[in-house]
Amino acid sequence: MTAICGFCTNKKVYIGGDSAGSYDGDVHIREDQKVFINDEYLFGFTGSFRMGQVLRYCFVAPERSEGISDFKFLVSEFIPAIQETLSESGVELQENGIKSGGTFLLGYRGSLYIIYDDYQVAKSLDSYAACGYGEAYAIGAMYAINDYDLPPKQRIKIALEAATKYTGCVRPPYTILSI
Repeated sequence: MTAICGFCTNKKVYIGGDSAGSYDGDVHIREDQKVFINDEYLFGFTGSFRMGQVLRYCFVAPERSEGISDFKFLVSEFIPAIQETLSESGVELQENGIKSGGTFLLGYRGSLYIIYDDYQVAKSLDSYAACGYGEAYAIGAMYAINDYDLPPKQRIKIALEAATKYTGCVRPPYTILSI
């Protein structure tokens, strides 16, 4: 269980996450972080720590074709490379012929994206997004403070604190990075 929260402003992306890992109802504070930078990409994952480890240490992003938009690159080149890496690492799941990975936030070239477990790429009209078990609390907090002039890292910390207060599986310390 987790809470990952992102915020985008002035072509800079911030993503923060908690440190809880849970299994069979037990919660453990993990040293390996759910938020990390790999090359020019900022990741914040939820779900399998193995998926996060593969994205962090095994994934190599493809060269971007010239003349295509960021969104088209993510959909047509980046995501297939993610799928291949997760499949080769044994992380990708398949049920009833449908393949799935995991959900994560992605910061790329000044924009914030949500990659869902079915590999769809989403970009919210809001300047913030969240995923994980504490998503609703984090999104609610981000909405509530949206009109306040707060530094980006403080916004994310407030959102993560809200998720921590109202869920049993979101715990500090928090990691907040930017790219």
